Amino acid sequence: RGIKPQFTDGERVFLSVPVPQGENDRRQLISTKPDGSDERVHYSSDNATEMAVSPDGKWLAFAERFNVYVTPFVPTGREITVGPGSNSVPVKKVTAEAGENLRWSGDSTALHWSLGPELFTCRVAEPDGICQ
Repeated sequence: RGIKPQFTDGERVFLSVPVPQGENDRRQLISTKPDGSDERVHYSSDNATEMAVSPDGKWLAFAERFNVYVTPFVPTGREITVGPGSNSVPVKKVTAEAGENLRWSGDSTALHWSLGPELFTCRVAEPDGICQ
């Protein structure tokens, strides 16, 4: 039911799900077991176009209104709404101008994104996700 599958520990498959809401779509990040059972909604955003979970499952990057943000991935068992002004979890903007095509390094220490023909990378530092 979702798109852009992502894998972390092999226990769950993460998917992005557009949820129709009037003229715009909300975006949810859900996960299921590999067989499609046990669906859980983790995050949602009214304006995100992409969501990417780090391979170690510690971070969530999302693109919203042309900027890229990082937040800790917190498996609370309930849906968390994220955005630039989110109060439920700490959110850090990592782009200076804009970005899209979010990808994590295999060891989860770096987030990559592009802006036109340029590729950008930031090292994500614990505990707050500030890029170094």
